[in-house]
Amino acid sequence: MRDHLAAHPDLRRLRHREQPGASNLPARTKTAPDDFMQAARVRAGDDGTLREMSDDQLGAAMRPGVLDDRARDRIATEADRRDREALLDRVRTGDLSAVADDDLAEAMRHGRAGDLARIAAEFDRRYPPSPCPRPRAAATPSRT
Repeated sequence: MRDHLAAHPDLRRLRHREQPGASNLPARTKTAPDDFMQAARVRAGDDGTLREMSDDQLGAAMRPGVLDDRARDRIATEADRRDREALLDRVRTGDLSAVADDDLAEAMRHGRAGDLARIAAEFDRRYPPSPCPRPRAAATPSRT
């Protein structure tokens, strides 16, 4: 550099430009925290994006508090869908005696025809129908 400056007397050495960080390259930026990255995925993505995200990622997206009501509703809808699918899987493959009454009632709302028959049989097992009493004869009004 000294030889170059000696060969070109019209140039001056500017030592502050030789310091680290004085170049025209941008400074390295930190990556955004994962919570904010997941929140950005929720805001920018479609419903398929939410299906791809894990429960932990959806929870991380909720943490920073940067989502609007629409995005929070989309996450709640996806969580409800996952809960419903898990319940229906339990009803389809598992022993119904271990499933709570409220869960069975919810499964009846969303189940298939075969599932409904199994659920109804389980309710009948739990709560056997009581015999119906005979209807009383209708009293005939007397004429006096």
